[in-house]
Amino acid sequence: MGMGKIIVTVISLILSTSVNATLLSRLVGQAYYDTVLDITWLGDANYAMTSGYDDDGYMDWEDSLLWADQLVYAGFDNWRLPSKKKTSDPFVETCIGYNCDDTEMAFMFYVNLGGDGGATKLTGDQGPFVNIRPEYWADIVVDSEHSINYHFSDGIQFTHPNYNEFAVWAVMDGDIGAVPIPASVWLFCSGLLGLFGATRWKDRA
Repeated sequence: MGMGKIIVTVISLILSTSVNATLLSRLVGQAYYDTVLDITWLGDANYAMTSGYDDDGYMDWEDSLLWADQLVYAGFDNWRLPSKKKTSDPFVETCIGYNCDDTEMAFMFYVNLGGDGGATKLTGDQGPFVNIRPEYWADIVVDSEHSINYHFSDGIQFTHPNYNEFAVWAVMDGDIGAVPIPASVWLFCSGLLGLFGATRWKDRA
């Protein structure tokens, strides 16, 4: 393989951020942009616990909204809880049961993580994500006392009283943006290019 092809291959590997067809790595793997939903998922699905905000990351619905509203991560402060997909009909009631496709978490379970409703348990570390818990709150109101929650333990979408405690997973609208390539990487690539140029000059001499 020629030096030019080697350089192109190395640079391509370094700059590659694609995880799969719908997720792009952001913040050096700390978040993932969903190209279909046009939202960014935090890579740690139980950051409320990891950060020390809560002992186990579980909280009631109102506290979960407050946590997301107050969250500042990597300088970004516009986080929220997952909700209905932007393409979902706002006048149609949220699906209850298995194989729902109208919410962002349902899309995560069935599409991004390839779950099978009623048969797949997607907890722990799954795909590029870590600390996925069995149940999560969604920012979807059913009535004054109930809201939607999602079960990654089996893929069911359900409604629960707001006083119940479930885990929280932060998302934000849009693409958080790729982090600029570190100077050390540019230096490495520049060095390869310099070596390639020197080799070609020597061959011509």
